[in-house]
Amino acid sequence: MKCNLCPNNCNVNRAETLGKCLADDKIYVAYSGLHKWEEPVISGPLGSGAIFFSGCTMRCVFCQNKKISRTVCGKALSAAELAALIKNFDETADNINLVSPTPYTLGVIEALDMYKPQKPVIMNCGGYETVDTVKKLNGYINVYLPDLKYVDSNLSHILSGKSDYFKYAFDAISEMIEQVGKPVIEDGLIKSGVIVRHLIIPSHIDNTLDVLKVFADNFMDSALLSLMAQYTPVGVEAFPAINRRITPLEYKRALNALDEYGITAGFVQELSSATTDFIPEF
Repeated sequence: MKCNLCPNNCNVNRAETLGKCLADDKIYVAYSGLHKWEEPVISGPLGSGAIFFSGCTMRCVFCQNKKISRTVCGKALSAAELAALIKNFDETADNINLVSPTPYTLGVIEALDMYKPQKPVIMNCGGYETVDTVKKLNGYINVYLPDLKYVDSNLSHILSGKSDYFKYAFDAISEMIEQVGKPVIEDGLIKSGVIVRHLIIPSHIDNTLDVLKVFADNFMDSALLSLMAQYTPVGVEAFPAINRRITPLEYKRALNALDEYGITAGFVQELSSATTDFIPEF
């Protein structure tokens, strides 16, 4: 089968040739464990059952998970083994959190056909998705947790290697909302819906303001926003403009934009969150 699960449209048989995501035809899990550093409605009292897949459809220069996103590593699982892992988290965690699963969409679907969890299944992704792949996941995913990293196509090309990022992310998020509807939260935990994440990038606050305007104009009434201040420079010495944390002024400008655009539903990270402490030991 030729793979076109993501916007890279590699059109290769991954049993013979690696895709741009670097994955072959197996399901690679780099890390799994209880994760307590997500939004409060995801982390919950038990923690989120995080399953980190390796490889990635993007090439963000500031990626903090380069150890697993720039290579395919970890353990190769069968669909049955992935189903067993999902079952374990269904029994021990507040949800099942699939992190960067796009290259393994078909395997995820096969696993979820084998075992249907009672707790919410989350798709935690970078936003660079095709509508067709999101449609494949209809009925399998309860909560979508996509990034909306950029509006500026030049910036997305420079920092993530994808000049077409916004087009795909906007359409994918629209489809996600169409599938699962407005967020449903019970007893402090999200059961269904979409949370759109945006990471404030240093020196590029105008991009953040543009993203917040797009969210306010298109998604505010049907999704939650998670504004993230955790940017920490890792291996970006060649990009001096982003080789620092965000400043209090940049943070304040983002907060002011929330007020200006009337965005009130969601989450805002504190500026002190800019640390590597929350990154799992892969």
